Amino acid sequence: MTYLDKDLKPIILKGGFVYSHARTDGIRGQYLTTHSYVSNWRGSHDTDEGHLRYFLQNLAAHRFNACFEVARTTTKFSQQFFECLGKQCLKFIEIEMAEQSFEICKNVGMVYSIQSIKHETEKNILVGHVASILFKHDLAQESFLRSSKPELALEMRMDLQDWFAALKLSKQIAPEKEQFICRKLASQVENQGNTTEAQKLYERALINPEKNNDDKLDIEEHNT
Repeated sequence: MTYLDKDLKPIILKGGFVYSHARTDGIRGQYLTTHSYVSNWRGSHDTDEGHLRYFLQNLAAHRFNACFEVARTTTKFSQQFFECLGKQCLKFIEIEMAEQSFEICKNVGMVYSIQSIKHETEKNILVGHVASILFKHDLAQESFLRSSKPELALEMRMDLQDWFAALKLSKQIAPEKEQFICRKLASQVENQGNTTEAQKLYERALINPEKNNDDKLDIEEHNT
């Protein structure tokens, strides 16, 4: 929280700096507490504590270019800064800077994940993929369901082996996959010791060959 003198009346807030009118000496200004170190950073000549304060204040203010600069300048915190910056940039869909940050801190897995989605043009699909990368799967599902490819939500749940959620989604997105998911869920439930529920799910998983045009050998293999 930033405290102002009683005789000051705030006029403008710009870049974390508050311009106020004072009865005695006209216009005065001061930085908000959240921006107190923004103008005091001394670049490569600053201390480790100074680098940390500058990074955190700029990160909170979403000044990612400044964060990138201090991450390149510091030696002690460089790895941690770039890792943190990459995740924050992803969160706000700053894809290019996120990729650069993860490349510098050698997080190969995140770089590959970003490269696989960075050319996506539909916002909801892109947000869904980013949320999935950040392990926010509920948000990812919501975004995929709002997109032109709601089946991505089902694919994500199946990849996670979240068969309960997948079964619920399959009813509205891909009913043809319901038997397959029922079988997977039945096996999962059976391993947890709930044989009664597992039996019901196995029965739901059975495919009637007369009502299905798929290869009979595939159907028989599924039903056994």
